[in-house]
Amino acid sequence: MSLYATVEELVSSYVDYLTAVYPESQKMFNRRLNDDKEAATAEAIVFGVLQNLHARPEVNELPGTGGADFLCAATGGSPILALREPDPASRFVVEVTSLDSASVSNRSHLPNEIVDGGGGAFDLITSAILAKAKKKIPQLKDHPMPSPTFANSADLSLT
Repeated sequence: MSLYATVEELVSSYVDYLTAVYPESQKMFNRRLNDDKEAATAEAIVFGVLQNLHARPEVNELPGTGGADFLCAATGGSPILALREPDPASRFVVEVTSLDSASVSNRSHLPNEIVDGGGGAFDLITSAILAKAKKKIPQLKDHPMPSPTFANSADLSLT
């Protein structure tokens, strides 16, 4: 998948991957895509970015198990190292979360849609991001390795 893929292409590629490798997770992802499109889309985008970084993402959160979304291995961005069996010390997990765009718009005082060029005063949402990240700690506590968390919001005025 190209780094310049559209959101639709990333979601489609992720669905194809799940169908081929993790069919039960694919069913769970399709439900999430219907119930919370922003969260599902964020998951697919982060998976695509991790692939492009040659981080060897694998689905870690299987239905009914909880835990981090992806298990990865650091390769230094090298496609050659990505072909080798990963060193256990290079492993890390990735959690993806999504901030509700309506809540982000409400807290930041930025409109959810850009009108007349946008701009204007806004409030920071750092505390909301921190609170969301803290809620992910139980999912990551059993992984004795680095565990970055990606937070997404589809609020276009913040991009």
